Amino acid sequence: MGLVSALADWDWGFVQRLGFLDGYEVYASIALLVLGCALVAAAESRKSG
Repeated sequence: MGLVSALADWDWGFVQRLGFLDGYEVYASIALLVLGCALVAAAESRKSG
């Protein structure tokens, strides 16, 4: 959702509320997306192993 709100110039979302990320919303959203995927992959590997 962070990427959609950053690209559509909406004014809501978690990343937009953090003042120190002004100008870096897209990069922060991508980083959160990658982190979320890595956490899901780690949880899945622990569950199956």
